[in-house]
Amino acid sequence: MNKRSLVFVGAALILLGIVSLLLSGVAAVFGFNPLGFVWRLWPLVVMGAGLCFIVPPFLARGRRGLGALFIPGFPILTTGAILFLGSVFDAW
Repeated sequence: MNKRSLVFVGAALILLGIVSLLLSGVAAVFGFNPLGFVWRLWPLVVMGAGLCFIVPPFLARGRRGLGALFIPGFPILTTGAILFLGSVFDAW
């Protein structure tokens, strides 16, 4: 990745964080969540990150060393699944 794309990705993450904080503030102050049930699906992002670690070893079976991606991938995927279940069923 070149420097320009890294700056774009960083700015997008900062903007996403600001929007998230603003929506959480609106929900806390007014007692209303503008995104409704969709907001409870945020753990899918964590699960997607875990899948990004787990899928490459299956796609490139002949390349050595990719099996090491299972080490961070499975804990991230498991954590995302637990967060997802807790969020959807409101079992915190």
